[in-house]
Amino acid sequence: MYQSELNTIVIDCPRESYAEAVTFWSGLLGLPAESPNSQDPRYTSLKGTLQNVAVLVQAVDGLPEIHIDICTDNKDAEIKRALQLGAREKYTVKRWMVLQAPSGHAFCIVPSKSAAEFSSAAKIWDEQAE
Repeated sequence: MYQSELNTIVIDCPRESYAEAVTFWSGLLGLPAESPNSQDPRYTSLKGTLQNVAVLVQAVDGLPEIHIDICTDNKDAEIKRALQLGAREKYTVKRWMVLQAPSGHAFCIVPSKSAAEFSSAAKIWDEQAE
């Protein structure tokens, strides 16, 4: 017998934009960056865990990629915060916005359907501080 589970989402990025990517993803996800791994400085862990993370397989016409969806109850504020961190808008699909991180990774800002969608670990952002 054995067990397995989704353990880590790894965000690969070009070496030349590594530091910028660490800063961006740390800020966007609200997970503080640790110091780079002393045994292998190619890795920087973001402290904390993400609860309630679903895995979805999507058929696309373009290149295979992995992206993340960020669910929010204030889409406009979350898009603004992502743009301030360095993201850029790509396009809108249905009710969500596709953005691109400075490292080139696509991610989506998705409006929530109800308060029940959020786990107890959901980040609470102060709109005034952004």
